[in-house]
Amino acid sequence: MPREPAYQQKKTDSGRKFRLFFVGPERARGTIGDGTHKWPAKLTFAAPINELAVSQTHLLAGVLPDDASISPSWLSTFMDKSSPRPGHDELYLAKSDNQEQMRPKPIVIVDLDYIHIHLDLTVLTFLLVGGFIYFRRRRKKKRAVAN
Repeated sequence: MPREPAYQQKKTDSGRKFRLFFVGPERARGTIGDGTHKWPAKLTFAAPINELAVSQTHLLAGVLPDDASISPSWLSTFMDKSSPRPGHDELYLAKSDNQEQMRPKPIVIVDLDYIHIHLDLTVLTFLLVGGFIYFRRRRKKKRAVAN
């Protein structure tokens, strides 16, 4: 990976992010240069690309060579939020000692819409409608008996 240009190595609070997606034969880890500088990126996802994801391999079209095999492969995703980025050397990716899958916790969005029903107005409406129907039927019965 190419190193960061010198003019971008000044400390900023811009919240810049470097997100790296790596497809390889196993879970990867990153080091800067000869390994003396630790890469501060956080691993955000690491799992094999299995048969369930074959339907989404079109997303890798143009990224992987045409003759590249998708399976068995791993997708390792890294997020580096450091500013400035440490070191002045290249970023190297290699097989990680830890080959466990790492998936983020699901994001659950709870959006509750409460409908406020005023009980007093509801009861009053039912009483008025019920009273109207009751007295109307009563009047019809009185007319029927009178005839």
